[in-house]
Amino acid sequence: MRTQGAVDTGIQQTTKDKLEVRAGSSTISTVIAGPYSIGVEDITYDVTIVSDGGNFFAIDGERTPVLQFYKGSTYTFSNPSYSSHPLGFKNASTDASYTTGVTDTQSTNGRISITVASDAPQLRYVCTSH
Repeated sequence: MRTQGAVDTGIQQTTKDKLEVRAGSSTISTVIAGPYSIGVEDITYDVTIVSDGGNFFAIDGERTPVLQFYKGSTYTFSNPSYSSHPLGFKNASTDASYTTGVTDTQSTNGRISITVASDAPQLRYVCTSH
């Protein structure tokens, strides 16, 4: 598991090539952390829903972890609860849906992937139904 705790929301550039991704919903708030290696990664995270006073994404079994994304790397989220809680990405500044580098096949296989663009804005991920 590659996670660490977090409280706020959004993606921040923490180094030249690393972004921190934070959840963007008051009821579904999850953040994801990748390993701290340099270079291109291809990582899959297991997503579940935890219901305790609200619905929250859990990543690799941990509720609301912080994720760190590296530009040029691909991150896949395996989300078996997609029919009730589909995962998506938004631009943190504009709140607009973010689809650059995103492949959303949740309706066919429960997966959504993002390959982080070199010019990716600050992002957040959300449950697109809530």
